[in-house]
Amino acid sequence: MVADALAASGAQRLVVVDPHTAAADARAGILVEMLTAVPAPAGAQGVAGDAVVVAPDLSAVRLAERYALLLQRPVAVVRKAG
Repeated sequence: MVADALAASGAQRLVVVDPHTAAADARAGILVEMLTAVPAPAGAQGVAGDAVVVAPDLSAVRLAERYALLLQRPVAVVRKAG
């Protein structure tokens, strides 16, 4: 894991922005601080009235839902066949 490599190099803290899973901090050997950048772009002006927030895969659905809630827009989810 990246956090372990950073800890081995002397890092004492890792800052993660909008991780796919909150479980990353439980597996890390150093302090992990999780931040979100959702409010910044969601507050941007100029979102079209017919805009849709798209989650590119199932792991991004929660984040897409958070953006959609702030933007008051619907959500579409891409389900990859595989």
